[in-house]
Amino acid sequence: MEWVQPPENSLESLSQGLLAFDGVEFDLRLTKDGGVIIHHDAKVSTCEEVRSGLESPWVENNNLDELCALDFTSFENFLADKDVQMRLNEQAAMICVELKPPHPSSGASGGWLASGKQRTQMKKLVLAAEEILSEYSVSIQNSVFYAFFKGLPAIISKEKIHRPASTLWPIIPSFGGRTFKRTVCFPQYLSTPLSRLIRKQKANNSPMVPCALEYFIPPTNKLPIGSSVGLKGKQLQKLRQATGGFPIYVWPGKLHLEAELINAGITPLTDNAAPSIHTLPCGSARWKKPATLPLSNEWINLFSTSPQEEHEKLISQANSELTPWHELNYSEQKNVVTLWRNRYEWKKSIDELMESCSPTTMPWEAVRLIGHRGCGKSQRPIY
Repeated sequence: MEWVQPPENSLESLSQGLLAFDGVEFDLRLTKDGGVIIHHDAKVSTCEEVRSGLESPWVENNNLDELCALDFTSFENFLADKDVQMRLNEQAAMICVELKPPHPSSGASGGWLASGKQRTQMKKLVLAAEEILSEYSVSIQNSVFYAFFKGLPAIISKEKIHRPASTLWPIIPSFGGRTFKRTVCFPQYLSTPLSRLIRKQKANNSPMVPCALEYFIPPTNKLPIGSSVGLKGKQLQKLRQATGGFPIYVWPGKLHLEAELINAGITPLTDNAAPSIHTLPCGSARWKKPATLPLSNEWINLFSTSPQEEHEKLISQANSELTPWHELNYSEQKNVVTLWRNRYEWKKSIDELMESCSPTTMPWEAVRLIGHRGCGKSQRPIY
């Protein structure tokens, strides 16, 4: 039967994405009754006819049960899934949890000028999400909060939450169309080269840098002040010098750039989960678990040099012969981390990197492939 992409952020999409990739990214919103729903848009992503029957078109003004009745997934139901628990708590998979502030027109955070109330709303969301993550014993090594909200690190620090968090930059407003948002963000982008962005994230104790693809591809990579970085040649060397192995997560992780991004030591967030994709546009075989089912240099060479007609068989062979991260002993994990450190020119010592290694965790530096909203974003309306 032909594979059909499940709706974004659905339990089916997220569980499939976790099984297919090294992790998934998704979005959380706080409901009227204090629940946590997995939902991207500010307005409920249904057709107008269905939405008109709700108490409000805004997600935050509806109760959790009402949204779940429309097939949206609660955060708790996601974490209660057996496949999700297996991947997160036993197999070192990763979740990137984006916390969404409400639209000002919703009134959920006090309106257009009530910045203090927006902070209160985000604090409630952080605390509710953290409570659920803790209940299901999700490791702080396998999860990260982030948001287009500059007050997030302060909330994390003040509330003594140990789970790491990062501010998405440039900060996109929670209102307006695509053109408006890009216009607002442009000055931030111009004034923040990657090296400065890394310093900002480190200063906020973030373990990684989530950022836009524009930093790495021409012509947009040349726009920020300072030295530009890229995925090839001298610009790739500048990238590795700038990061020193500090983890970079990029969206969109476009399929034609996937191999280059991973080769550069960058974790892409992909919208392409179709099992039928065996060959990347660059001609290499596609490998969807570079971290949790790591390839040796010999396998990497096979993936890049084998004829395309052999890729499906090669991928199947790798899946059956390779040992997943969680089944490697300490010595074998150390060999893998040493290979990664040399390949990507990480600055940390092997001993430092191994401090965060176990069958269920790995260094933040590990280069992964992450499913965006599970198996990829969907057309609107979702339901």
